[in-house]
Amino acid sequence: MDLSRADFTEATLDGVSFAGCTLNRADFTDSSIVGATFVNVEMIGADLFQVSGRGACFADAWLSGTEAEFADLRAGDFRNAFLGGVSFVKSDLTGADLRHAKAERTLFIGCRVADMRLTGFSGSIVGPSVAGNDTELHDGLLQGWFQERDADVTVVSV
Repeated sequence: MDLSRADFTEATLDGVSFAGCTLNRADFTDSSIVGATFVNVEMIGADLFQVSGRGACFADAWLSGTEAEFADLRAGDFRNAFLGGVSFVKSDLTGADLRHAKAERTLFIGCRVADMRLTGFSGSIVGPSVAGNDTELHDGLLQGWFQERDADVTVVSV
């Protein structure tokens, strides 16, 4: 189903399945997508600003250029997703699963990154990010933090 440019602003979409949909430039600003399924979606340039999306599943999704700023995506599933140009600025990804996802200048600035599953996560990211006990990790420390968790990422400067 093609839901490009759909306006889901402030909607309650908990548990809804968007599997296989095209959601390019769709707007989910201030929506609740707790436990929603976005498996195998194309979601280019979508807006997930301030979503409440704990446990949402974006496995195998193409999220290029999506704005997910100030979003609660704790325990989100991003396995095998393409995250090129995605902005997770000031978002909470605590406990998220990014195994085998691909980053390309993905913004993790001020993002909470504790307890993430990162085996096979690769590409380039921009920080700094916040780990565990509110410790801000910059450049080499952030890159080392990801690599210690079996990710193959390079931290690039803004």
